[in-house]
Amino acid sequence: MKKNTQHIFVLGFVFLALLPLFFIYFRLTAFQTFPFDNYYDYVLYLDGKRAYAVLGAPSGYRFAYYGTAFLWYKVLPVIPLSKLTVSENPDEIRALQALAFTSFLFVYAFFCTVFLLLRNRLNKPAGLSIAVASLMVLLSWYAAPYGADSLFLFYTALCLYFIKKPYIAGGLILLSPVVNEKIGLVFTFFFLGMLVGEIKWKQVVFPLLISVSSVCLYLLIRHWVDLPTGIYTYQTDVFRFWDSVQSSYPALVSVKGFYMNWIPFFLLMILAFTGRRAGIFHKKELYLHPVIQVLPLFLFGLGIVMCRDFTIGRIAMHALPFYAVPLCLLMERLDQ
Repeated sequence: MKKNTQHIFVLGFVFLALLPLFFIYFRLTAFQTFPFDNYYDYVLYLDGKRAYAVLGAPSGYRFAYYGTAFLWYKVLPVIPLSKLTVSENPDEIRALQALAFTSFLFVYAFFCTVFLLLRNRLNKPAGLSIAVASLMVLLSWYAAPYGADSLFLFYTALCLYFIKKPYIAGGLILLSPVVNEKIGLVFTFFFLGMLVGEIKWKQVVFPLLISVSSVCLYLLIRHWVDLPTGIYTYQTDVFRFWDSVQSSYPALVSVKGFYMNWIPFFLLMILAFTGRRAGIFHKKELYLHPVIQVLPLFLFGLGIVMCRDFTIGRIAMHALPFYAVPLCLLMERLDQ
């Protein structure tokens, strides 16, 4: 079987295999089994059924996520769920369904991007690439893939896929504020870490400047478009960072905090520590640069300072796409 034909078959099969995630996400949100960001209001705002006042920061700036969901909102028929009364709020249910389908598609796109990165960029075997991409999807549960983080994971993986093509990757990173404001921060830290001790520093300066520009663009957007519901103003107010640290402490020492904050962080650090012991990290390969080892530490600290409570582990999981290649090499060595 030719390589492209093989890829089409694999990705088509995986689409059907992952499709139950759509129904899982839909049920979780439709029955409101847990607190989640009200992106359904944003979808309904685009349809003219909610006032501008529903938009909040920073989620309101992530237009790529709820804008995509709006397209599915206009197309998909409502799928009835058992014991769910649709007649009381049909527009809201339709919006939740569209968001669930959008999240499923971005998780699937995350799988595809990791699979193709390993196959096309590193020429890894199809079976190994499928196994690693599947583990990435499994680990993504710690990053709340039923929401906007599904797009974060896919978009970050897409930037990594094109990272050796600086103009394409640079364009993607520059546009990332409409996807998620933390993408620019993650790549700023990544390229800044590469710049330290890097002999060929000229190769790093351009993507670093683009990443910094992405962060600055986000801050400018927040200044120009001041959304009415700024419930997370402490994320950009440096004078409130210490308050966030103090608020994070009770969550970090609780049982729930251990599950939601520490376990995701530990999983990534185990991969980092194991990869370091195996000697797979080195400066000659972008996908294996040593700075990847400390990305979870940076994001965990960022979560404590800016995000509080039980989202710290989820923020640390934003480093997950960077671990696709290290995980692949570690799995390869299991058979040696």
